[in-house]
Amino acid sequence: MESDVYKKRCIVLAVFLILSVILALPMKNSLVAENNGIKDAIEFVELHEEEEVKKETSLSKEEALETLNKIKSYYSFVDQYSEGVIYTGLVIGMFGILNGFMLYFIGTNFLLKKALPDLKRWMSILIRIIILVIFIPFLYSVISIIGLILSIPNLIYQIYKYIKVKKKENKDDIIE
Repeated sequence: MESDVYKKRCIVLAVFLILSVILALPMKNSLVAENNGIKDAIEFVELHEEEEVKKETSLSKEEALETLNKIKSYYSFVDQYSEGVIYTGLVIGMFGILNGFMLYFIGTNFLLKKALPDLKRWMSILIRIIILVIFIPFLYSVISIIGLILSIPNLIYQIYKYIKVKKKENKDDIIE
């Protein structure tokens, strides 16, 4: 039944959301730990003499502080926002990437069916994976952006199509 396709896609999206939540937690903890490590390094450089800093880092005190402050500027959002906001952003980002890969497979499946209608399913999957592996450096950012932008519309569309098709299938059922 056609509704099973949309039901499976909704389940896959739910699994992606759960995976995103699971994967985002260690990423958030890693960001916070790296930010704290940079703060500790800056504190070490500020509290110690020029000779100790030169011995530990092989840089002058000013160069070490300048380098550490540049690195710290990349992590400035960790101090600006609460951990909940950072975690939510990471979840949305992970979900967007996973959703983008799902949309890639749906889109390439559609294109392959148009171009080669008698292509076997396993061959279609193999071709899509090979294309993805070959072009991953180029496709990764595109897939991520598409996944982030289309996450909510794709989810709504899958649920809508599932409900619509299921109603049509139920209406066509005749029990005698």
